[in-house]
Amino acid sequence: MLLPFTGYAQGPMYQVDLHNQKIQITNPTFYVAEVIDLRINKSTIGRVQRGLNNIPVPANFKDGAAVGLTKWLQTQLPAQPGSRPIIMRIHNLRIGEVTKVTSEKARAVVDVDFLVQQPDGQYYVLLRHADEEIRGGIETTAFHDDNIAACLQRGLTLVNTLPWEQRLNNARPLTAEQIRYAHGRVPEAYTYPILTAQTPKCGLYKSFLDFRHNQPDTAALFEIEKKP
Repeated sequence: MLLPFTGYAQGPMYQVDLHNQKIQITNPTFYVAEVIDLRINKSTIGRVQRGLNNIPVPANFKDGAAVGLTKWLQTQLPAQPGSRPIIMRIHNLRIGEVTKVTSEKARAVVDVDFLVQQPDGQYYVLLRHADEEIRGGIETTAFHDDNIAACLQRGLTLVNTLPWEQRLNNARPLTAEQIRYAHGRVPEAYTYPILTAQTPKCGLYKSFLDFRHNQPDTAALFEIEKKP
């Protein structure tokens, strides 16, 4: 009786939780003061497959990627006397599952960079780290936490071993405002006529550009039919 409705059984958001994951770094010289999410769509980090029918369900951290990762990383790498604060920015963070006849694979893609503020007040990219982790099994949804943590473990380990000053000397400076936007560019305000006009013109918009320019065809005859 329930088969006709399986296509609609999306269920609630699957919450990714790194609470049981650990970051192991010997003598860390830094701590993550903040995580900034630069992704356009922050409402999800991908989909997981739930139940016997492998119904796809959207996934995300409980409070979003920025808040969730900030709390976790500050627990794993707390500030210590003499440690330097860094900022981690998320360029891409995706999880997904591939199902075959007898097995499944869970995949995580992580693309982050790490910034350091210098005495001049500007921020500099210390490292851009793009990574992925894939794990297979019969049921792989529980592996997403491990995959994300593994990618971040490798990136943070590199941060702790790199020659900071040498890399920062060759980095491009970014202001406190620029670091919160992809490519360091603050997006320009949209000033399209359809947005600035007090009311849109009445007529038929035959293309998206016509709509954006608020230039409909006002001569064409049309009729609006109302249906309940």
